Amino acid sequence: MGALTTIVSSPPLSRYALKFGAATSDLITASGHVLADTDITQLYYSGPEGGALPAGLSENVNYYARDVTAGTSLKVALTSGGTAVDVT
Repeated sequence: MGALTTIVSSPPLSRYALKFGAATSDLITASGHVLADTDITQLYYSGPEGGALPAGLSENVNYYARDVTAGTSLKVALTSGGTAVDVT
């Protein structure tokens, strides 16, 4: 999949290159991120023209970080403490 970035909606604004794991895990790898559980984030596709975020994710949507592994990976939910978004 193409390069992706995430923008944290509260200061400081940060961008991280993301990778998506197997569709069964819904895990997003974001090396060096500073997100914590319940932080709000938005995802944007910034790869080659004609690409898009994986199915289940949309741009300009507030997602809540969950199952965060500091500086390594996370999942996202549509509500704070909610079920992880099914990334396919």
